[in-house]
Parts: sequence; structure tokens; C-alpha cells
Amino acid sequence: MTGERPNWNQLLARLNKLEKENTRIKYLTLSVLFLALCAVLVSHSLLAWYSSSRSKAWNSNALVATFDSVEMDEAGVLLFYYIVENKTGSDYTLEGEVRSLVRDRRGQRAISADYDWSSIDPPAFIPRKQRVRVSIKNTNFPDQDQPIVQSVRTKERIAALVQKHMSGTDGFVRLDPVSRYQIEFPRAW
Repeated sequence: MTGERPNWNQLLARLNKLEKENTRIKYLTLSVLFLALCAVLVSHSLLAWYSSSRSKAWNSNALVATFDSVEMDEAGVLLFYYIVENKTGSDYTLEGEVRSLVRDRRGQRAISADYDWSSIDPPAFIPRKQRVRVSIKNTNFPDQDQPIVQSVRTKERIAALVQKHMSGTDGFVRLDPVSRYQIEFPRAW
């Protein structure tokens, strides 16, 4: 055989070169897979955050209030009575603070940002598909120590006093952030 003998050094050099290229391809493939996985995780996290940050709409039909009467107790505290109907399939306890509904400059209804010392007192348990009489206690009306307030006891006088001092109020609202219920107590005085 007169042919050339294989040069082992050249073969080893070629083999090393192929191994290095294979290693680079492996690293490049792993890097691309890692970046793709990171992109999927980031997009999934953003999607989950976006969907959880979008709040559900307020349900204003779950509990419906109808005005019943307004009275004043011995201490001069106004009590607004409403009949509240629970239209849900679950029992509900109505309690806590209520805000005033007012009209803005454009005549649109808005919830007062100021705390007006009104609350549901005592808390009312409303069984599912039932109606219950609920009182909203307004302890900041207008000044309980004034003699005019202490002397007012007839329904006509109470109504006149409420008309005078609550003319800008369009009713009350209770927002339950857990159940997402918006319970409106309409003005009817």
C-alpha cells in the first residue's frame, strides 16, 4: 500500500473541532430553550396578574332596598328604615358603614368620599330570598344638642328637618368588597 497513512493528529484535531461545534450547538439550543421557558413563565405571570387585577363588576341586584320610614330616637339620632330583600341563594348579614349618594355638578349620581357617620345598626341577618327591615343610623345630623332637634318628634317635623338638611343627598349606598354587592338605599323622604 502506497497510500497515505492517516495522520492521527489531524484526525484528532478534526474530532475535537466537531466536538466543539457540537458543544456550541448544544449550548445554543439549551439557551434558546431556557429563554423560551422564561418568556412563557413571564407571559403566564402577567396574564394571571392582569386577570386578577380586573375586578368583577358590582352586583346591585343581589340585595334591593325600599324606603320604609324615618324616625328620631330620644338622643336625636336619625334612623332611616328600609325593607331589604335578599334575592340571592345565600343568607347575608348586612352591617357596617354606608356612604351618602350625592349628585355631582353634571347631575350624575356619585358616592360621597366623606364619611358621614352613617351605619347599619344593628347588623341585620337576611335569609336567602327573604325581606327584613333594616335601620341606618345617622349620628351626625345636624347637631344633636340643638334644642330644635330635641323638640322634633312628629313625623311631619322630622320630614321637614330631613328635607332641609339632606337636600343634597340622594340616598345611601353600602359597598361590600368581599361579595361585590352594591346595596343602594334610595332617597324617598
